[in-house]
Amino acid sequence: MVVTREGLERAERTGGLIKAADVLIVVEIVSPGSHRMDTVVKHGEYADAGIPYYWIVDLDEPLSLVACHLELDLARLRP
Repeated sequence: MVVTREGLERAERTGGLIKAADVLIVVEIVSPGSHRMDTVVKHGEYADAGIPYYWIVDLDEPLSLVACHLELDLARLRP
């Protein structure tokens, strides 16, 4: 996980958690026993939290990297 400097400093100063808004990218290493959780469930959770980038790394042969990017539908955000 890569977070903004401000988010990290705030969490260190307050002893709190990192906010999803401060997360720039999450890199998930797929575990053999949690393939569906790592590739489907967490992908949706990170998207719902608004985390803009999510990489899924599967170390099983063949080695793979799936790079996901959250695109906002700006048309939906307009009043």
